[in-house]
Amino acid sequence: MQFTATVGRYQVKEEYDSSPLGQIYIAFDPILNKDVFLRLLSPILLEESEDKDNLLKEIQLVSKIKHPNVAHIYELNEQDGIFYIAFEKVDGLISTEFIQPKKVVDDKELEKYIDFFLELAKVLAYIHEYNVLFKDLKPKNIIFTGDNFKITNLAFGYVDSNYLFNSNQFSERLIFWAPEQCSKSSNITKKTDIFSWALLFYYFLSGVHPFLKDSITKTIESIVNDKLTDLNKINNKIPIALSDLISKCLYKDPELRPDSFRQIIDNLIEIKKESKKWNISPAKAVMHNTLGTNYYKQGSLELAILEWEKAADYDPFNPLIRNNLGTAYDGLSKLDIALNEYKKAVELSPNNFVTHYNIASAYYRLNELDKAIDHYKKVVLLNPKFAPGYHNLANAIYKKGFIEEAIDNWQKALVINPNLVDAMYNLANAYYSQDRIEEAIHYWNKVIEIDPNFVMSYYSLALYNLEIGDYVKAQEMFEKCIELNPSFAEAYYNLANLYFEASDIISAIDFWLKAVNYNPKLWKAYYNLANAYYLQGNVELALEYWKKTTFYNPDMWEPYWNIANVSYFEFGDIETAVKNWQKVTSLNKKHWQAHYNLGEAYYIEGKYKLAIMEWERVIEINPKYWLAYFNIAVIYFNNKDLNTAIKYWTKAFAIMLFG
Repeated sequence: MQFTATVGRYQVKEEYDSSPLGQIYIAFDPILNKDVFLRLLSPILLEESEDKDNLLKEIQLVSKIKHPNVAHIYELNEQDGIFYIAFEKVDGLISTEFIQPKKVVDDKELEKYIDFFLELAKVLAYIHEYNVLFKDLKPKNIIFTGDNFKITNLAFGYVDSNYLFNSNQFSERLIFWAPEQCSKSSNITKKTDIFSWALLFYYFLSGVHPFLKDSITKTIESIVNDKLTDLNKINNKIPIALSDLISKCLYKDPELRPDSFRQIIDNLIEIKKESKKWNISPAKAVMHNTLGTNYYKQGSLELAILEWEKAADYDPFNPLIRNNLGTAYDGLSKLDIALNEYKKAVELSPNNFVTHYNIASAYYRLNELDKAIDHYKKVVLLNPKFAPGYHNLANAIYKKGFIEEAIDNWQKALVINPNLVDAMYNLANAYYSQDRIEEAIHYWNKVIEIDPNFVMSYYSLALYNLEIGDYVKAQEMFEKCIELNPSFAEAYYNLANLYFEASDIISAIDFWLKAVNYNPKLWKAYYNLANAYYLQGNVELALEYWKKTTFYNPDMWEPYWNIANVSYFEFGDIETAVKNWQKVTSLNKKHWQAHYNLGEAYYIEGKYKLAIMEWERVIEINPKYWLAYFNIAVIYFNNKDLNTAIKYWTKAFAIMLFG
């Protein structure tokens, strides 16, 4: 094989496709020992640094997508200013070789085309969940391997319309871009892919590209300007509902198109059902439901969703399948989609308490507490013996601030299941919040009695003992927390505080370091570490950890104060000191000491007006601080304004003498 060029480690063999967004080549990867697609990004995409940053973020998003119908990205790299992306090269038939674009007249054939575009819509809906756009959907970027397909060669970046019309980089006239891609790139959204999908669907069902002209420029102009002929006027075998859906997706104005592929998927399923070309098969639904359940148990939620979606296609009126889909999307934290599926399940089976429970839990995590409470109440109404229903109802009610009502429901949960330790623990915390200490301690200990490994009960008891000054008992409990959960950052933090109080600074530092190792965002541990290092004379480390404190808690003024003072008084770094004192005064409006120090710094820099302004602020906050009056007087004296200087000195001496 003769290679034409080498890019990075890839040996370029031949051009596969091109557009203004870049060229695609087939190249050999000697490490993987197979061919790949190599996209060379157009230099026009990288002219501005902001464009380059956005482009790289876009590619990073795509690299996270793991889907059996999306080709993998192997590598993003750069050589001599040329950025390139290596994709999985899918071996198979391009879509037009597998499913011929033509005027479809056979019902079974029509069903096959609808099924394919339904699956394609599901894949595009999936990548849109990652906020990724395809941007270059066309037949040769959809490749079939057997009965399955993969989409490949996702496009990246945006080009200006002037460049687009002057470009000769399209490899073919048959393009499926949306009008906004052909006119103003900044308007590109997920609805751009919806247009491309619908235009491709139109082409496959009719054999006609409605905007194709004899040049790429005229094709682009037609996409932007020409009116569409409805699909069912070209092919009267196409159901009107399907023709209308495709026409809606092909509106020139993106705002008039469907909002998402999820909406399109639902519409397509309805079209299949109403046209009676929808192959309902409970047996196939059971098979795919079982496969989905197996994937779910293995933790492969995306694959479970694919199987359950197929099961729902074969049996859309099965509430169990809809609930399963909701559970999988729930597990991926896609709560809006999960709720949509749960609601479908409830519509099909209104008395299914499990689905109401799942809906309630999703609303709870979205902090929509009223809706969560409503569904939890339905759960306990439908199944009065379901202890978790009362427990979670209590959690939501407690979060709303109705403590007594929450206590009542936790108690109901414990009547049904006396060993429900989560309810027992929350009940203890509720009692503690009401100063019902003995009851709180009783239930914390009861939790431990039932479940000796319930770490949070030990932690709550430790905090209680810390509060009443029983440090020995508190330390014992914190150590038990770490024994049960060696990565419990808060337990290390509190143990460190106890060591520090006992003047064992070395042990305190060791435990604070463990705390931030297990929870790098635990700002209070960084702050204590900084103070401990400062006491040891390690100023550099103290500054490092005060800065980390400000990173994780930018609203705490104390570390800025310490950074400023150390920078100024120990290193003479006025610039850093001023910046941090200013931060202190913005966070703590009454911190007159920071204003005073700012005045000192400005005075040294010769910024006398600013110095006076800061010292005047000191006087406003603390009128008895005589030194501020004295310093202002000195500035006026040096400026030959003796009357004003005398006024401030008089005030300073009066405060010194008489207070």
